[in-house]
Formats: sequence, structure tokens, C-alpha cells
Amino acid sequence: MTPVDPQIRAAVMQQAQGAVALQVAFIAVADGLFEALAAGPLDTAHLAAAAALDPGYVIRWADAAYAFEYLDEVEG
Repeated sequence: MTPVDPQIRAAVMQQAQGAVALQVAFIAVADGLFEALAAGPLDTAHLAAAAALDPGYVIRWADAAYAFEYLDEVEG
């Protein structure tokens, strides 16, 4: 097996992270999460209720959105 060039590996990883960040943002737009958050900060339970989504799904999305700096943590 031929070793992968570190520059190519870094470029592929950066592109993959960009694709995942775009998917997280798309989910928020498609499911109305950003729209629900526009009214003010919500915890994940209230966000799930406002968007009529499963709370577990919203928790997982919020973790990813926080990792990509789409969300900030307010008061824990």
C-alpha cells in the first residue's frame, strides 16, 4: 500500500469537514431550527418542541452545531 501524501490527506480532511458543516447547516434550515432560534435562546427540549422534532435528534444536532460554532452555549 502506498503512503498517502500528508498534504493530500490534509486537503481531503478539510474538505470533508466543510461538507459536514454544510450538512449541519442544511439540517437547521430544512427543519426550521435556525428559524425557531431566531426568536431567542432555547434549550434543546424547547427547541425540539418549537420545531416539532424528536428531542434526541435535536440534542445530536445541537452537539454538531456547537462543534461547528453555529451555536453558543448560554447559561449551561
